Amino acid sequence: MNGMTTSGPTASVFMTDFYQMTSAYALWKSGKHNERAVYDYFYRTPPFGGVYALFAGLRDLLDYVARFRYTPEKVARMRELLPRVEPEFFAWLAGLDYSDVRIYAMREGSLAFPRVPMIRVEGPAAPAQMLETHLLALCNFPSGIMTNAARYRVAATRSSSSSVFVAPRTAIAHRTMRCSGVLTARPMWKPPESSGKRRRAP
Repeated sequence: MNGMTTSGPTASVFMTDFYQMTSAYALWKSGKHNERAVYDYFYRTPPFGGVYALFAGLRDLLDYVARFRYTPEKVARMRELLPRVEPEFFAWLAGLDYSDVRIYAMREGSLAFPRVPMIRVEGPAAPAQMLETHLLALCNFPSGIMTNAARYRVAATRSSSSSVFVAPRTAIAHRTMRCSGVLTARPMWKPPESSGKRRRAP
């Protein structure tokens, strides 16, 4: 299915788990879709055996939220996927947006620690809940890439003797982050000037 794109990864209203739609329908059916709800985005265990993570992906998430809309074509597709659902639900879906949803977040690049929310979503229960899969898809990977690259940088600057072995890996991480749209083209780390003597690998 064709989806709208953001400045980074491809994002579409259909880039979601099907249960998000059935859950939204259940909330609508029970009349609870407009009840206020709060959802927090956090992690429990630091990645890569470390003690922290770096937060990224917020720009793409906000871009998706700003562009969110169920077009007539997408509503028609939802009718096919949920053939027994009342027409009124699809009318509600066609008029849905995130104007009543508030998103609070850390700055991109901030240090994040376990169980401390990086993003908080507040708003009507149904649209706020429907954002879950998109939030995870647009923030998890960039945050993981940025965190791992930061760990390479820390390892590379602990000792100049490690530069011969770490530099190639740092370059690979830097190219990976450039492809994901997390970094600009500025190098993260520059090896110290060589003294003319080459160190032999053990």
